[in-house]
Amino acid sequence: MAIRTKIKFLFISVYLFAPILVFAQAATGGPQNPDTTSSPAEIFNPLEKVPGFGGDGVSNVPELISWFVALLVGFVGLMSVIAIVVSGYQMVFGGGNPETIQSAKSRMTWAIIGIFVVVLAYTIVRVLLKVITGTQGIQIQT
Repeated sequence: MAIRTKIKFLFISVYLFAPILVFAQAATGGPQNPDTTSSPAEIFNPLEKVPGFGGDGVSNVPELISWFVALLVGFVGLMSVIAIVVSGYQMVFGGGNPETIQSAKSRMTWAIIGIFVVVLAYTIVRVLLKVITGTQGIQIQT
């Protein structure tokens, strides 16, 4: 019973005293730092330093979502191309074994289906970002 009481006391202490450990961000500008042109009420944007496809970086959450989805589309596209190449290699050098050829055909089919699903998901995210926020997100420069 004593151990339960100690655990309860620990949890209550953490919930009561944890807010003391949270400190507000120091204001920029004003009399403490007159060299900056920002107002004291300006809040730091943590997304400002995330590199984007346009080179300017990401400045808001919809752009971050668009950037992340574009990153995933590129990664899955690369993996699908690798799966297709491996399947083609397996079909060519399968030695006429029907099981090996069937396995390679199946892998290639699923890789192509995966590419279509990823392109469809990317399109859906872009349309939803356009409808919800009115922005296109990050434009991928080729």
